Amino acid sequence: MVVLMALSITPARADVDDYVLSVRNLTQTTASTLEFDLYLLDGDNTQTFEFAALQLGMLLNSSIYGSGTLTVTYSNTGSGLDGDQQFVNIPGVVAPLAGYDGKTLIRLMPNSIPPVPPGAGSGTVISSMGYGTLLAHFTIESTVSFTANSRAGLEFCSGAAVSPLYPTILYSYINGDNTPLPVTPGVDAIVDGDPLLNATLPVIFNVTGGGTYCQGDDGLPVGLDGSELNTTYTLYRNSLEVSDLTGTGNPLSFGNQTAGIYTVIATNEAGDQQMNGTAELTAVINTVTPPSSSPTLCINTPLTAITHATTGATGIGTATGLPGGVSASWVSNTITISGTPTASGIFSYTIPLTGGCGTVNATGTITVTANMTAGPASTTPTLCINTPLTAITHATTGATGIGAALNLPSGVTASWASNTITINGTPTASGIFNYTIPLTGGCGTVNATGTITVTANMTAGPASTTPTLCINTPLTA
Repeated sequence: MVVLMALSITPARADVDDYVLSVRNLTQTTASTLEFDLYLLDGDNTQTFEFAALQLGMLLNSSIYGSGTLTVTYSNTGSGLDGDQQFVNIPGVVAPLAGYDGKTLIRLMPNSIPPVPPGAGSGTVISSMGYGTLLAHFTIESTVSFTANSRAGLEFCSGAAVSPLYPTILYSYINGDNTPLPVTPGVDAIVDGDPLLNATLPVIFNVTGGGTYCQGDDGLPVGLDGSELNTTYTLYRNSLEVSDLTGTGNPLSFGNQTAGIYTVIATNEAGDQQMNGTAELTAVINTVTPPSSSPTLCINTPLTAITHATTGATGIGTATGLPGGVSASWVSNTITISGTPTASGIFSYTIPLTGGCGTVNATGTITVTANMTAGPASTTPTLCINTPLTAITHATTGATGIGAALNLPSGVTASWASNTITINGTPTASGIFNYTIPLTGGCGTVNATGTITVTANMTAGPASTTPTLCINTPLTA
């Protein structure tokens, strides 16, 4: 019996979107080494993708290795390619690259494509699972440590790239033909990840500034005594963000700031770093307390010292409004007013503070009472004994009364009312009476004085004789 079998063969095809060439597991393994896996994924599991060859062109940032040199190697260990399709050529490194400042070119020539001539069925069938088929494991090594906080920025060259670039071209067997496929970076040729190399937090610098300034002024400068490139420095006031500056490699100034406690946090690709110290700014203004007392005292009496406590000031100016004999001085943040007033009245004084900040005055009141006064007697009478005295008056000031009168004639008294001493009565004794009446209740020792003259009544003595004589005879006196 003959069994006939009909075989239907679908030619291998690949469209633009049928594959993904990708860099995976991009990892820094030492201070100067990067490693990654190169995968190829069949994006359409309804048809077979047969790998023929790969020409690889990639760019990376030259800044990662500075003045060093790069070498690129690969390992086929674990490769999913057929043994005769695994990479055999030595990768090349080209730098500098004309027209592409800061870029380094990595290039890998394709293998010769077996068999010769090529044909369908002779290529590696690419997986459509996961990342696809591992083509090779690559290692990029520098002779110096990678630049701190840099990134390789690895990218594929387009399939349409021209010299000095090196195009990435993927070859697939399609309908038995070795067919180049268009490669578009970011679409069907991707790099997964771009790790920060030799991640290093910002260098710690010192916060500068601080102190006191006059309230209402612009404040004081706050800064940093150094900075790094590629680093952002953020100023905080009482934990709230104020502003930020980009590092220049030199000290930084955030300009004048107002009262508060300032800190700075530096940020680079590796993270945040608190800068050392703080700047504390305080706005100040001169202050002065009310007077310790507002005294009332008698003229020519020593003043119990009046004090005012001050802050911010370094002294005082010329006092105004103090009574004669009284002065003000400043020592150790205290104004002291002392002396013996030689003038009476109500004295509202002003003492300007000097130094420090603001226009501030110490003020207060001193009341100086004048000595009591007693005017002259309204009259200096002479009157007969037992004759009512026409009232004598003395005008007074400052007194609130009188003490015991001295040397008034009997029958005569003194009284005080409404700032007037009144002397009245009927003298029962004769003579010249120089009286003294002390004022009470005010300042000083003051007496009202005057004179009252009291004349005794007239008298007639008995006859010297009681004669008897003849008419027309002379009388003996």
